[in-house]
Amino acid sequence: CLDHTRVIVPTYRDWDEARVTIESILACRPRPPEIMLVNDNAESGRPAWVSRYPIFAIDYPGNRGPSYARNTGARFRSGRPIDWLYFTDTGCQRDPGFFAELVDSSMAMPRTTVAIAAPVVGIIDSGAGSLINRYMTEEAILNPPQDALGPQAIITANAAVSAASFHATTGFDPTYPFAAGEDLDLGVRLRRLGSIGWAHGAVVFHRFVESEDDFRRRFMRYGAGTAHLEH
Repeated sequence: CLDHTRVIVPTYRDWDEARVTIESILACRPRPPEIMLVNDNAESGRPAWVSRYPIFAIDYPGNRGPSYARNTGARFRSGRPIDWLYFTDTGCQRDPGFFAELVDSSMAMPRTTVAIAAPVVGIIDSGAGSLINRYMTEEAILNPPQDALGPQAIITANAAVSAASFHATTGFDPTYPFAAGEDLDLGVRLRRLGSIGWAHGAVVFHRFVESEDDFRRRFMRYGAGTAHLEH
């Protein structure tokens, strides 16, 4: 039920991208009642716009990494019963009907479903200026691997997780120091508890930086995350 769903968005040195995500979620109809923006910056303070939006802003000392940030958002006690946790990243956009599509897709999933994964695509502009976004989309880089039973894991740019299952697994592993591999790790542990559904119509749009250096750093990070997962 969307009335008992919480959105969790960690931010680290990307306040402008965080605002894009928050505004995109606030524009959805319907939308979850709780939106948690978790401040994982070492620097104190946050932009003035944060206090103008109907969201929870969570602060703590120091930079602890995305796993710690998401766990903090998931464990926050607001007084409202929460059955589902929806995770997304900064710089992610969605159509206004996104959550309606997510809920509709979930209705066809078995009761054993412990999480819902959904597509993440790059934003492709007209012309030839979106080579990296096109590559990320066509190769489905930010979609989880699948087998005959469905998604084998989740990707935190676009995933809903049963709160009971999340807490049963103890959440994200904080030994992952960066944003890579920690979501696959959680997904593998979640699938031991039940199935992961696939909501193909609940698409998130992510604008990737059209930079060779950024592309290289991203895949070096992905590789390091995968190695940590294997270890």
